[in-house]
Amino acid sequence: MNGSATSPEEKLGSVFENNRKAFEPFISAIWFPHYKSLEDGFRIEFTWPITAIVGPNGTNKTSILHALAAAPESRSIAEYWFSTKLDDIDKWGGGEGAKANTDPHRFVYSYGGEPGQAECRKARVTRKFRGKDVPERLQGKADPDYWEPTKPAIRDGMKKFEADPSQDNKHQDRWALIKKPILFLDLKAEISAFDKFLNHSSPDRFTDTSTKKRIRAQARAARLDKALKGDTTAKDILSRVLEGPRSLDREAVKEISTILGKDIDGIDVIKHTLFGAPGTTFRLNLKSSSIEYSEAHAGSGEFTVVRLVDEIHRAPSQSLILLDEPEISLHPGAQERFMDFLMRQALAKKLQVVLSTHSPAIVDTLPSGAIKVLGFDDVTHQVKLLAQSCSPSEAFNALGFNPRNNTRLCIYLEDELTKEIVEASLRRKRPNWMDLVEIQIIPGGASSIVRKVLPVLAMESNPKTAATVILLDGDQKKPAFEKFLGLSDFDLDTHIRREGFEKTWDEYVHETEPEKFIHCDASNAQDVESGLINFARTRLGFLGNSWPERMLAEQIFPDDFKEAFHEGDSRENESGKSWKLWWLSKTADDFKLSASESPSVKQTFEYQKVLLNTLREDNPIFDMVVNEIERIANGFV
Repeated sequence: MNGSATSPEEKLGSVFENNRKAFEPFISAIWFPHYKSLEDGFRIEFTWPITAIVGPNGTNKTSILHALAAAPESRSIAEYWFSTKLDDIDKWGGGEGAKANTDPHRFVYSYGGEPGQAECRKARVTRKFRGKDVPERLQGKADPDYWEPTKPAIRDGMKKFEADPSQDNKHQDRWALIKKPILFLDLKAEISAFDKFLNHSSPDRFTDTSTKKRIRAQARAARLDKALKGDTTAKDILSRVLEGPRSLDREAVKEISTILGKDIDGIDVIKHTLFGAPGTTFRLNLKSSSIEYSEAHAGSGEFTVVRLVDEIHRAPSQSLILLDEPEISLHPGAQERFMDFLMRQALAKKLQVVLSTHSPAIVDTLPSGAIKVLGFDDVTHQVKLLAQSCSPSEAFNALGFNPRNNTRLCIYLEDELTKEIVEASLRRKRPNWMDLVEIQIIPGGASSIVRKVLPVLAMESNPKTAATVILLDGDQKKPAFEKFLGLSDFDLDTHIRREGFEKTWDEYVHETEPEKFIHCDASNAQDVESGLINFARTRLGFLGNSWPERMLAEQIFPDDFKEAFHEGDSRENESGKSWKLWWLSKTADDFKLSASESPSVKQTFEYQKVLLNTLREDNPIFDMVVNEIERIANGFV
């Protein structure tokens, strides 16, 4: 993410890292031994105050938010998810009869810092209906949607519980549930009172034509105007006011003005049933003019921003804020400004925020550790976690979306040193390419790129991803890769039919097999495999035949390199880690550090950058890099 040294993201991250206790109680992880369509044992770890859950439609993102909302004491998922004749939960992966009881839907979460992490479990069990709000016909009968906190279960990945009366969050046989204020906003369901009446209410004899509905709205709006001004004592109006009216404070109005890009003087809000169903109405007053209007004449984005800012601004400190697709109706600029507001609120009130999103603009504001990517398992078709931490570009490549400008060639690399080598090569050999090439680093190494990113790029025919290639470090290159490139289509097809796709890929391309069916079923397996092979032959390249650290050492310190690498040694006697340690030692020697001192990884990287720039223009490294890019660029540059 781009930003100054004092950006909200960096401030929030610094405070969270240095004063984690201020955010407690903080949910550190949630996992699902069995829950909806999530694969058994699905787990998300929360390592930053704001977490974005990214995934295709149908990956249970909202259901994960429901579980988090139901985590505290006295809260239940049954508020959001319950069994009906149309959707029988017991037939949704939970088995029937006895199996439904032995393998119920359930989730576990942990909270609190060291010395002990509390672990709490909630499971769907059957209990008798109780409570005054239960109809008489159901009193005493079984409630199939009762979620109950239970004792720790080792089989669900929980640690053994040991009672300790001195700890406030421990009961005799289990941890106490977390006590934390919850704010859950589903922006897909958030619509204004006027919109509910005009577009979503069922017609009656008074509103069965558009004219009748308009006249009814005008009459009710007159009563609403009096309620907003607070100048009525009429019981038929006041009885329909649920909350307010109230004016948003100056700070909230200023935040809304910034996000919307409008100069707003004041905002009044009221919750009511004057249009029928319970709903919210607001009235905006624009500064330096006499213009004022309600949500009836506002855009849906304006309503969304007012609701988000108002609710978050009023949330208590240490709240858990859950937002389901907060980008609804907001343009990218407004989304970025909203995230800026959200980070400042999280910093000021030590909030924990978890949101689901499909928005690149929102995810692009977050560090890698805050981004969780969901997808479908190739075989089971269950939802699994593709990445516990990843860059924004990796997240949206995993979704089959790439916002890159298709007039530029995007090169995906493994790490910063590789990026420096590629850029140094282009500056010396192809300086005119610098404005035509965009370099992206994908955290997680070559295996992550091959498994998650490569299949999306290979299957995507959208021109936005057409100018995209992958360049891996040379140590990842299979000895038979050059032969693979030289095979005729006929010979390659024959080999695949004889040996199978998996063996062919492992022999010629990479030891990691790509996830072929993240976004589709296996019915088009042949087309998918053909696309992967074609991508590997035309748009996958390697930086030489070894680790970038080794190549650099050989060119900059040839004598030291010969001493470190003896004649007859094979790759099995080396490793990327050993060459990283070699560079740390070399940095310490040249910096004249004492035996008790050791250089940081950052110092070593800066040292490598300086030495890289001392190489002559005719160095073979630069020729090798440019030649490989020319091969895989395939006319893009």
